[in-house]
Amino acid sequence: MKHEFINIVTDLDYSQNWIINRIMEKSGKAYIQCYHFLDDLERFIISDLFVKEAVRKNKLGEGLILEAIEYSRRNNGKSVSLWVEKNSWKFEWYKRLGFIPTVPDENNPEDIWMELTL
Repeated sequence: MKHEFINIVTDLDYSQNWIINRIMEKSGKAYIQCYHFLDDLERFIISDLFVKEAVRKNKLGEGLILEAIEYSRRNNGKSVSLWVEKNSWKFEWYKRLGFIPTVPDENNPEDIWMELTL
């Protein structure tokens, strides 16, 4: 199934030093955030993946991840990072999408940062 996405810059905050882009499925049933810091334009971070339960299992989440990766490429990103719980199904899912584990999250040892080099 082909999904249509809308990209919306939701926050350009010079005081926080970041630009946040929200990528939303056209009907509003799913979204993800992809942001980068103004002092590190080559590293993008994805977060807040959400897919309504009623529309799960149709690769919409995967489509959002891939769209966030493409957004990062279009904006000259060199890598995409995210953090995830080490002992969850999501960890294996992100590995299948090409992300590799890097370092534990310093604030929560149960979480780990993962990265995809573009």
